[in-house]
Amino acid sequence: MTEFSTSPIADSPHLATTSSASPALLARDLVIYPETVALARTLAVLPNRPHRTTNGALTLIAHRLNLDRLV
Repeated sequence: MTEFSTSPIADSPHLATTSSASPALLARDLVIYPETVALARTLAVLPNRPHRTTNGALTLIAHRLNLDRLV
């Protein structure tokens, strides 16, 4: 029979550090999807101007990603 620890933080030194990150998120393996990187880059360079509607902002993002529209 396998014995399980009652304290995941004790078994994972990187979880013992104090930060604002959730221990549940820190325990996961980091996965970076190319689509996420592309979206982050696009959002980072959008002009800082207010849009009157959410649709206007989404249309601009879709255009920057060379998409017809965001679903």
